[in-house]
Amino acid sequence: MRLVLMSATAMLVAATAAESRITNAELSFSITRPDGFIEDPDGTGHQDILYSWVEESPSSDSGRIVINVQRLKGTIGRERTSEDTLRALGMTSATFRWKSLDIEGARQITENEGLRIHTIFARVPLRREAVMIVVAAPEGQTERAETLMTTTLASLDGESNWLTDEQRAERLGEATGRLIAWPILAVLAILWVRRRRKRNATVSPARA
Repeated sequence: MRLVLMSATAMLVAATAAESRITNAELSFSITRPDGFIEDPDGTGHQDILYSWVEESPSSDSGRIVINVQRLKGTIGRERTSEDTLRALGMTSATFRWKSLDIEGARQITENEGLRIHTIFARVPLRREAVMIVVAAPEGQTERAETLMTTTLASLDGESNWLTDEQRAERLGEATGRLIAWPILAVLAILWVRRRRKRNATVSPARA
């Protein structure tokens, strides 16, 4: 009986893991939805958002953490956004590790209607088309947001276009045109976290 129970448990864990693993055939990458997160239909309403996940149960009274995977509609090179540009957008530069590569990222803290949001961005140089991972968390969840960014990046598997000096030169002009993606996603992240906080506040005690 015990062996049967253990086998059933193992099968359930395997099935759950399979369900959380997502493959994108168009862009040739796969990624794992973090444990405790569910699909967020509100997030995927934006045309460039491939996947949007939100905490199933809030870990903070301020709101739930939101994770998005956004397409950048082109490849990116190794050129980094200047500190002056990021500063003008209210951001600070960051570097994350993906596979054996140091990739560009950014952090931003935004306050809106008394809610402070910590948003983290990481741009992944996939071969067919780059994507950006965005993790937005309410104040007090910064450390967990950083951990989620690290684990989500670690789960992302795909071939990179960062191969040769010639390829990097060919893609020089493509990266600079998508700087607008930084602030757009920051605004969306704020709206999503705020929306989730408001929904949490309206849930009745009976449903909670």
